[in-house]
Amino acid sequence: MPTSIIGRAVALVAGVIFTAGALAILLEEVVLGSADFALKHGLTVVIVSGTMLTGHLVVEAWRSRHFLGALGFAVLFLTGTALVVYKSTGRQAEHTFQSQAEADFAAEERARIKPLLAQAEAMHSGTAKKLADDCVNGKRGKGHCDGLRATLTVYDAAVKGHKADLDRLGAPKPVAPEAENFAALAAVFGADKAKIKAGSLLVVPFVQTILFELGGIWCLGFAFRHRPATRKAKATGETVTTQPRQPLPIETAQTDFYADDIEATRSTIIGDDQDDTDAGNGGNSGNPSRPKGGNGGGNRQAFEADVLTRLALGQTIECQDDLALAHGVNKGTVSKWLKDMRRRDLIPAAQRVGRCHRLVAAD
Repeated sequence: MPTSIIGRAVALVAGVIFTAGALAILLEEVVLGSADFALKHGLTVVIVSGTMLTGHLVVEAWRSRHFLGALGFAVLFLTGTALVVYKSTGRQAEHTFQSQAEADFAAEERARIKPLLAQAEAMHSGTAKKLADDCVNGKRGKGHCDGLRATLTVYDAAVKGHKADLDRLGAPKPVAPEAENFAALAAVFGADKAKIKAGSLLVVPFVQTILFELGGIWCLGFAFRHRPATRKAKATGETVTTQPRQPLPIETAQTDFYADDIEATRSTIIGDDQDDTDAGNGGNSGNPSRPKGGNGGGNRQAFEADVLTRLALGQTIECQDDLALAHGVNKGTVSKWLKDMRRRDLIPAAQRVGRCHRLVAAD
């Protein structure tokens, strides 16, 4: 599998995970089943999705040089991000404050119940001792002993009730133990433990939200980026990146001094019926690099001498038709001969004028 595909796949998975994390914070009550999906939850999904999409559009608009559009998308992205962070940190702070309130309430209840338990246990112990002294070891009357036994039963119930209340509250639990441990670690190096803990409780929700929000945006942006795919060069095996390019001028410009009509074009492509075979006929049997041409009536050497003489005298050759008529050859042959002369740097490039190619002497 190409590396680019693997990278895109990993980025896509990471982007989905980060996005799910951001939504989980905002939709916790729906995810846990404690509330039904309502309009506010749907709007939350719209805000998160729209914020991520506008974040990608900022880059695309900038690359397309639509700077005003990029500015608008940037404003939407920043507004959406601020709103998502505000809502997410608010949800996390709500849980933190709720946990703190519950911890404070439990601490107050323990402080209230423990003295009552101690008092009930003391009264229970005193009544039990009196019952033993008066009714077991002593000879007090039945009514007195029955009263002590009833009182002992009441104190016993009170003790059990206070203990049940403490068991229901459970053992004291620290609020945000990770912040507590981090503050304790910072305190080892001389930091203020209370300030570090308070700062952690404020900063961590913000950082977590930013991580999910920006993580989703950048990962999905990388997964759906517009970049040319890489390919392997067959000959060398090296990685080559296929980049779009502008066509070269030679690829879009009109070819100089080519045939101007159907007959000349046909002659240029498929050749003349009779090839030049000797020097007197302008042949190129001694030089295979020269183009073959001619219709049997022209002299190649005379043709080249004529063209060079005209240009040396500063004359302008308006059209290749004149040369074809003067030397008794067709325009296809003229075109090939001139092309060969340009290849040997004997003449300059032609100028396109209407349907003709004008040949002007170089300055």
